[in-house]
Amino acid sequence: MKNKSIVIILSLSILSVFSFTACNWSNAQKGGAIGAGTGAAVGGVIGAQSNNTAVGAIIGAAVGGAAGALIGDYVSAKESRSLLIQEYFLISIHIL
Repeated sequence: MKNKSIVIILSLSILSVFSFTACNWSNAQKGGAIGAGTGAAVGGVIGAQSNNTAVGAIIGAAVGGAAGALIGDYVSAKESRSLLIQEYFLISIHIL
């Protein structure tokens, strides 16, 4: 029974990763969705060791979703800064 629940959780996690990456979402939204799916899978596996699969999956989803959203937001900010620097240099070269 434990192995079956682990396989189901891992399958849903992999499915969520592939389905959410194709959407037109921001990096923070994608990161949150992927983090929540992965966190739920890992939390479910860890929780299964103490017969608390659901609690582990819920905690894992919350922590993974928050971490994924923060990382996605950081990536977006970094990309934005990079674009601003590129535009600044292009304008500078054009003026010269």
